Amino acid sequence: MKEIQELKVTTAQTKEKATVTVMNPDSGKYILTFKNPTTSAYVPTDKIPADASSGTFRGFIAKYYSDTVGSSVSVARINLDASGNPI
Repeated sequence: MKEIQELKVTTAQTKEKATVTVMNPDSGKYILTFKNPTTSAYVPTDKIPADASSGTFRGFIAKYYSDTVGSSVSVARINLDASGNPI
């Protein structure tokens, strides 16, 4: 069965919200690249496991939000079936 994993990211100050969708999470890894709004520099994360828990995912992005936005960040992981229904 095809599975979808969504990770919802919210900063403490709620200046922005983001959703990262991982299609068919497996044993692979990926890199997110943020663009610093002040310097326009690109800031890549380390390799994130495709099946990362919300806590693990948060660990990969928290420093960017802390250093760049001055905010903590929360992450919620939602597993969905192929039709987009929570499982």
